[in-house]
Amino acid sequence: MEREATITYTRPLAKDSALIGIAWDEVARHSDDFDLESLGEVLACGTESRRQRGWAVYNDNDFHGELGDSIKLKETVIGG
Repeated sequence: MEREATITYTRPLAKDSALIGIAWDEVARHSDDFDLESLGEVLACGTESRRQRGWAVYNDNDFHGELGDSIKLKETVIGG
């Protein structure tokens, strides 16, 4: 079972926000299962669990991640 997600893209969004995409393997999870807050304050997030994909929006000045970074699974999870 996977224990992390990977940042698959980062994009500027509006004036001062950043949109990131995340992906994980095999198990149906939710974006909230991963420690998104470790990269900054999450403004919004969503999931397409059947495709093992998700997204998150951060204040651009508060986002501390890069393409290819790993995000660890939280100890308490919603999905699989």
